[in-house]
Amino acid sequence: MYRKWKEDQDPEYAKIVTKQVEESKKVAQKDGIQVPETIEEYCVKWAPPQQDDVFDDIDYNDDFGCDYDDDEEEEDEDECGSDYNDDDEDSGQGEN
Repeated sequence: MYRKWKEDQDPEYAKIVTKQVEESKKVAQKDGIQVPETIEEYCVKWAPPQQDDVFDDIDYNDDFGCDYDDDEEEEDEDECGSDYNDDDEDSGQGEN
């Protein structure tokens, strides 16, 4: 049908498309949606962010969840929270 319209200028294809567009506009209007009809309405103008907005997304919390008060209470734990004391561990070679 499109080819027929493109090659022979058959108006049937244009009528079908126009009818579908009008029906979709009615459905959109019923749903409260404004359908853009021009390029200016369709395209959103881009604006660079304001200088004040640049730092809004930066998180200044730099302790990364570390709790430094726990070090005093748990002296036997290593960095990974293990209760093993690596200094006294046997290497398996018969050496201490």
